Amino acid sequence: MPLLLHMHGGGAIAGSVDGHDAALRMLASRTGWLVAAPLYRRAPEHRFPAQLEDGWRALGHLRDQADTLNIDASTIVISGDSIGGTLANALAMRGRDAVRETGRPAIAGQILLYPNTDLRRDADYPSRTRENGHIIALEDLERQIDLYLSRESDRHDPIVSPVLADPAGLPSTLLVTCGADPLCDEGDAYGHLLASAGVPVRHDHFAGMIHAFMQTGGHTRATARLFDCIANWLQRFAPSP
Repeated sequence: MPLLLHMHGGGAIAGSVDGHDAALRMLASRTGWLVAAPLYRRAPEHRFPAQLEDGWRALGHLRDQADTLNIDASTIVISGDSIGGTLANALAMRGRDAVRETGRPAIAGQILLYPNTDLRRDADYPSRTRENGHIIALEDLERQIDLYLSRESDRHDPIVSPVLADPAGLPSTLLVTCGADPLCDEGDAYGHLLASAGVPVRHDHFAGMIHAFMQTGGHTRATARLFDCIANWLQRFAPSP
């Protein structure tokens, strides 16, 4: 079966597999894919790149155990929400480089749900001011980043702030942004960067929706539309049952 490896959100200091369990089960049911979610270490006890290393180890383990777990190792898509989207993109970048260096199987695609894409201090995006306080307050965002990273210079690392990266060669991407989300504009900026580098990108914008709405399925029909969007996009890799 095809595999979706999901990196959960939470600013790298919070969030959990348990907190995402219901949404990920719904996603597995809707897509017909196997879904795995690493319980990665969190800051401040474990700072970047611990989260990325844990995700990479999980990916390697799943590939190594593909036959036992009934996984089609040629059809693995990485996904993530919020900071998990940043980590998913970092895994895709590492996977791209591993293909070039070792010939390892490529990651088939990536799904970035309202990701952080620019962690530079006081990055200037209109949505950060316009939507300040809608789930994310800017003061809290800066505090989370300080707890996540070990040093100020990490904010300028392209792995941490992918708007600074060269995304050429990354796999097909589904990008989701939300209208009432402080991270909306930086997500949009990264979508344009991917497209300008020749990466196939589908960008679905959910006007009026808030950050983290993947987990609000019991309260809004938009979450069902999000899962439909993901399921339809994944059909390019392996048809849903």
